[in-house]
Amino acid sequence: MSIVVASVIMKRRRNRQMSIGERRKVGKNNPTVSAEEREHIEAMMKKYDMDGDTELNFGELKALMVDLNDGKEVLDIEVKCIMKNADSSKNFHISNSELQKALTAW
Repeated sequence: MSIVVASVIMKRRRNRQMSIGERRKVGKNNPTVSAEEREHIEAMMKKYDMDGDTELNFGELKALMVDLNDGKEVLDIEVKCIMKNADSSKNFHISNSELQKALTAW
């Protein structure tokens, strides 16, 4: 592999990593999340948070994912994968600030 090709590959990897890192930065203090996006996330949270605890449990997250999947069934393993990746607090629930990450992953 030539040095030029290796350099291009490394640059693409760095760019991809920065994009992924930017998507991980969510929340009210994140300048990359617009007010409109925050409102949309809050509306989704209200719609799918059936027990009113301001977080989505496994079943609530699955319902959201099924709706986003045009009503087609979503496998439990897919929900577990999204929850594992988005649940930064590791409490097995998706908070408002983690929902953007879950939506991006899905």
